[in-house]
Amino acid sequence: MNETHDNFFIDTNLFVYAKLENSDEVKHAKAKIFLGDLTGNVTISVQVLNELYAVFSKNKISDPIIQETITSILDEVILETITLKTIHIAWAVKQKYQYSYYDSLIIASALDAGCTILFSEDLQHLQTIEGKLKIVNPFLQE
Repeated sequence: MNETHDNFFIDTNLFVYAKLENSDEVKHAKAKIFLGDLTGNVTISVQVLNELYAVFSKNKISDPIIQETITSILDEVILETITLKTIHIAWAVKQKYQYSYYDSLIIASALDAGCTILFSEDLQHLQTIEGKLKIVNPFLQE
């Protein structure tokens, strides 16, 4: 699963599977390998950080470990902030593609950052958004 892309966005679920050893064992192993093999510009949003903190807390990971994990992720990625422009894009995506608001906000963040690939387990595999952003579920790739 060695992926090389110039500019792509990683959704929360891939980091969650990579970190949580008590999650799906196959997805845990695949997510760790997938994230370790990525090259290029990796982008996430502030929303991804917030979702990670919430999921890790819910799984009883201590704050110091959560903060250490997030800091190590931040050392490797470009962090996209959520602006009013991002929110307006999310509203348009939600209306056109019928995703939830929070999924639309992830998509909008990826679009706003100029990403061409959005890696996510939760969205429609191989769908192209606005002719610019392709959604790819790395768990379905061979």
